[in-house]
Amino acid sequence: SSGSGKLKSGGGGGGAASSCPFSALVSAMGDPVAGDAPHKQAGSFFEGGASVESLSKETKPKVAGSVAGTFISYSDARSSSQGSSATGMTRGTKKSNTSSGRGGGRAARKRATRCKAPPVDMALLAKYAPVVKAAWAKVVRAYSWDQLGDMLYKTLFEEAEELRGMFFNLTQAQSIRLVDMLSTLVDFAHSPEKMHEKMESMSPMHYSRGVKSDHMKPLFNVVVIMLKEVLKHDFTPAAAEAFTFWWDYLTRSMQAGLESFGGQSSLVQESWDTVLNKFTDLEVGVFLYDTLFELAPNLKTLFKRPKDVIALKFTEMISMLVSFSSDKDRMRTMITWLGFRHVRYGVRPHHIPIMGQVLIAVLERALAGEWSEATANAWGELWQTTCDMLRRAIDDGEQKGAAATEAWNECKKRTTPAGLGGMIYAKLLKYSQGGTSATDFAEHLSIHRGDHPEEYANKRYDKDSDVSGSEALGLETWELMSMLVEKLYDPDDQIEVLTVRGAHFYEMGLRQSDLVLLGQAIGESVQDVLGSSGTAKSLEALRWLWGVACITLNKTVDAFEHKFYETIQEDWDAVKKTVEIRAVGENFYSDLGEAAPDLIFLFARPKNIQSNLFAVHMEHLISLARQPALLFKDIKAMTLRHIKYGAKAEDVNVFSNCFIECLQRMLPERWSDKSKEAWGALWDMMCTCMARCLRAGSSPITLALVQGDLDALRRAVASVPRGKREECLLKLELNGGEGSPLYWAIQDGHVELARFMLHDLLAIRADRDQYYYGLDELMRVHPDIVTVLCKKAPALLEDFFNGLLWTSKSASTTEEGIIRVNYYIRDLYGNPKFIKQAWDGPLAVLCLHGPLSSFLHPAVKKVLQIKWKAFGWAMFMLTECWYMFLLLLFMIGFIILRSSCDGMGMRAASGAFSGLTLLLQLSVVYRQFRAGQVQQRRGLPRAISRIPHWLRNPWNANRMLSMLLIVIAAICEPCRPGSHQADDPNTIDGIDVILASTGVLLWLSMLQLTTLSTRLSAFCYSLGVLASDMARNFVVIGVLLLGFSSSMVVVERASTTSDGSFVGVGMGVLNLIQILINMGSPVIEGAQIFTVIGLVVFTCLANVGMLNILIAQLSLTFDTISRDMRAFASAHRAQVCVEMEDLLPLQRRQRLYASMAFDAPIEFDRGDVGVAGG
Repeated sequence: SSGSGKLKSGGGGGGAASSCPFSALVSAMGDPVAGDAPHKQAGSFFEGGASVESLSKETKPKVAGSVAGTFISYSDARSSSQGSSATGMTRGTKKSNTSSGRGGGRAARKRATRCKAPPVDMALLAKYAPVVKAAWAKVVRAYSWDQLGDMLYKTLFEEAEELRGMFFNLTQAQSIRLVDMLSTLVDFAHSPEKMHEKMESMSPMHYSRGVKSDHMKPLFNVVVIMLKEVLKHDFTPAAAEAFTFWWDYLTRSMQAGLESFGGQSSLVQESWDTVLNKFTDLEVGVFLYDTLFELAPNLKTLFKRPKDVIALKFTEMISMLVSFSSDKDRMRTMITWLGFRHVRYGVRPHHIPIMGQVLIAVLERALAGEWSEATANAWGELWQTTCDMLRRAIDDGEQKGAAATEAWNECKKRTTPAGLGGMIYAKLLKYSQGGTSATDFAEHLSIHRGDHPEEYANKRYDKDSDVSGSEALGLETWELMSMLVEKLYDPDDQIEVLTVRGAHFYEMGLRQSDLVLLGQAIGESVQDVLGSSGTAKSLEALRWLWGVACITLNKTVDAFEHKFYETIQEDWDAVKKTVEIRAVGENFYSDLGEAAPDLIFLFARPKNIQSNLFAVHMEHLISLARQPALLFKDIKAMTLRHIKYGAKAEDVNVFSNCFIECLQRMLPERWSDKSKEAWGALWDMMCTCMARCLRAGSSPITLALVQGDLDALRRAVASVPRGKREECLLKLELNGGEGSPLYWAIQDGHVELARFMLHDLLAIRADRDQYYYGLDELMRVHPDIVTVLCKKAPALLEDFFNGLLWTSKSASTTEEGIIRVNYYIRDLYGNPKFIKQAWDGPLAVLCLHGPLSSFLHPAVKKVLQIKWKAFGWAMFMLTECWYMFLLLLFMIGFIILRSSCDGMGMRAASGAFSGLTLLLQLSVVYRQFRAGQVQQRRGLPRAISRIPHWLRNPWNANRMLSMLLIVIAAICEPCRPGSHQADDPNTIDGIDVILASTGVLLWLSMLQLTTLSTRLSAFCYSLGVLASDMARNFVVIGVLLLGFSSSMVVVERASTTSDGSFVGVGMGVLNLIQILINMGSPVIEGAQIFTVIGLVVFTCLANVGMLNILIAQLSLTFDTISRDMRAFASAHRAQVCVEMEDLLPLQRRQRLYASMAFDAPIEFDRGDVGVAGG
């Protein structure tokens, strides 16, 4: 995009970085009902920001030392880092926002106070508005929006070059948005209020990008040129006059909106939006990272995680800090949690000011000419407030947190939950002089002790135990205090657990007024337990710890106490009665598109579907409002999906504000302060969870996946230490939820990204201490990887199989002088301990869903070879010998001795053994059906569409039918002494047909023996493919035979000289077949002319046409299948192996697996012991 900038950094190094020092302020989102709502905007005439000036290190800062005592002069900071060669912010190219899931530049999201619409002559408006609308209607009918957009952009930069810097993303999507905005304003041409509202909604975007009302004149000239080109003679002087009047009003409206917004816009928000318009989040973060180490290189020891990860966290932190800048109370809470997290990372209070220095330095360089003293003062004030809060939070976390932890751990050594509970219960009785809801709470715990949420179901008591109220209270307090100490420096998890506990406590009778008494009782009870070792400091620390917990507990209990969730349900029911459920989603997305147009492009589905989905999800989440545990679980699953769409934690607050405004507009009479507070509480809880998950899931790897950028993924993975790569590529933990970057890449069709991940995971690396191989972790996290690749990305199977092989570089590396190959096929073989059913194993999955080519890969061939030698060959031969024995009995009893009663014994034996075999076959089918070892067959009725895997093999189905026919023949075949023929030698009875069919089926089944030979099996495969091709051609020839014979029967029936060749359709078909295969010549003497013509046409079509086409097709087919013959042979043998393995007892399979010794490490060379698994 023209005029955008790029950060180039050096110096800071790309080594390891930390567990998110200064991590994003997103553990909870801003109060959705507090402060100003986001400014609505639905696009802009000017889609981008002003050009970024060259930002060099030599640029003199305009402001230094904005806050006394907090920041050193940036000039001093710069001089301290002189000589750092590569660090600087230089002009470059920023990737289009559409690549990261964003539809356009980042717009300021702050609503300005509404200003009055400019005055307008309503008579002239009534005259000109219809003219403008009619002319524009012709324009949009003549050309598509993308064509009109291209015309506007092309003309714009030819006729008004000075406007180029206003357009940030010169893409087709942006040009369409420009046309869309013009169309919207034309639609409102009759209403000055609506035109002004739309223009005013774009003021934040225009203001942040330096747009002025003077820019409207050259833009109007561009629009007029386009109108003339499209309308030609229809663009009359009257139309030109109407458009001039209309544009003049738009210009005055823009001027009023810019003046109104400019006086109120937050300098902090505005300047930060400008920076993020010019540079990507990662570029800004990297420069913050590098500048930090220039100013304070000793801080490198605090950074353990990769550089790009920390860089993104820096940017997220500043974004969230900016979003809370107008809400000091909310900001104080968020910074407190931030400080607690950083105690765990080793950050000290004196480290905090240096980050302010870094931020000011980076902003000054990034904003260049837009940096001013007012901007510096605004940022200085914000960071001064942040420093004070953060220092206090870190001090409290270090000192009071440590004292509280020490006191509680000592208390646990000296007492029991029951003893502590008795002391707390007694103090509650003392405070209340006989009883309060706090003591009632203890009794309710005793009565309802089995009604805990799922995550607390493993209590040390249950409904049937006899636990008193004091004991139950002691157990709850014990676990609550232990959790507070354990998760003190992990506030994200702590908030979630406290919310769930708070809901449970309310159900047990606890009220908000009781929390202070309960905390006081806990603190004094612990102090009593500690005795003389307890100090005033420890008591104060325990009270402080309880106060931290009460921040969340108070909110949760208060929501229940004031019946917020009942109010929410009533409001939602009222909305559903007022409008269709889909309209809620439509209104929400409409508001979101105006408030934050850069977010609407996160939603790829059609508007109707997206609106319905939103309403359905909201309905479900509202139903779970009283059950925070289930609500959090659902939100985490939803957040996993949104991460890969490019959603950011800072966006969540915009969603909540838009939804609450939407509700307020739909419920004008019902809406009250309580509704506002209730919905704010619900969205606060949901946004808190979603923002925490988005923060946890934000990383350079997920960013690369969102953008589909392979180079970015390479850089992100390269920055991760070799021992940590598996975790980054396979797991994305979101406060209890999990996702997989690898599976996301596969599901979203990013094949090249998934291929790179597989290559990196399956590469064997080493350092001086050990080897690193990601196969074990890959199969542990994704045991179904073969199934997923077969179904969704078969092109990656070869890459996966290649990763299972290791080969020596040359023959000289081995003593024998040959290339050494290690096959790491343990997981491809399948561990029966975890894979109980043979048809669930990887080899079976390849048989069912994999491409034929996969069976030619050395890794698969090795697995097949091992299984075939271990049990496949022996069991297959045993099975085939049994069927050969049955064939022998059948031939003797039913064929050779059929004419004699001496064969009755053989027939009975054949029937008995066949019946026994049939029962065994049916037992296998039944077992597979019960175990779900079936495959759906499309096109069949639902009742019979589930086919057991054993019957998928046509040989098995053939033999099952053969056994059934033999049993029927043995039962129905009578003893026939002498000739077996009936009285009428021309009569064939049913038994004859059954025996003839059985004989054919039994002998055909002997072709299964070709499995023993790869070449014979491949040959049978070729015959089968050729037969199917011939069958398709014969269907066409059959249609031709029936058609021509029917016509000739009609013609010859009217002929007096017919020789009877076409007396009927049957005779006609037989005669045409004889002609077709050259067994007879057509008799044309005395035949009708139409008969002769028909014979000639038929001969040409069938003999010359179809048969020659068949020969050519068979030739091409043979060439094609010759490449697949060996693959088919291996695939067929693999299927036989799986069938045989399925018949083995589980214990036998486990012993065979253990005999492979897969867990023993394999040598790479003599004395060089490598990894296990092959």
